[in-house]
Amino acid sequence: NAQPRNIPAQNTQSIPLTHNAQPRNPPAQNTQSIPPIHNAQPQSRPPQSARQILSAVSDSIAAAGLTMLKICAFAVFFGVVGELSSAALTRIAGHFGYSGDKLSAGFACLCELTLASRLCAELSPTLSIPLCSFAAGFAGMSVHMQTAAVVGEIPLGRYFIAKTAQGVLAAALSAIFCHLARLL
Repeated sequence: NAQPRNIPAQNTQSIPLTHNAQPRNPPAQNTQSIPPIHNAQPQSRPPQSARQILSAVSDSIAAAGLTMLKICAFAVFFGVVGELSSAALTRIAGHFGYSGDKLSAGFACLCELTLASRLCAELSPTLSIPLCSFAAGFAGMSVHMQTAAVVGEIPLGRYFIAKTAQGVLAAALSAIFCHLARLL
């Protein structure tokens, strides 16, 4: 058994293995090494009690209910404001000899989308389609307030300007398509 000069002699005797492939008697020089992997504990969160889980579920359901209430309250509020304002505008315009349908539909586009679409449907198609497109693009103050309530801190000035531009662009494109459809 000739061994090279620069390499120290190692224990070459065979170590019998158990059924899990771990040595029964590890060599003495390995006792100061890294602990074996099978003894390592996985790092995880401590288990939560059932009471903590139920509390978290209850809190999330309460928060979701409050958010739903806010959204519905804005829709109802702006629906009522839009309906009352439309009726008042129609009555005021009637005193001056105008029908007021266009004015009330235009104001409804600023308040609430479903009211706007209902009032715009009563107008002529060349006016109702672009006006409904504006209402869908702008989305009404109801949707603006819903967005602010859910999202939280957003720059409302830029949001309002962008939604107004979106409504104007949608109305302009709809008017162009309506004009092209009449030519065909």
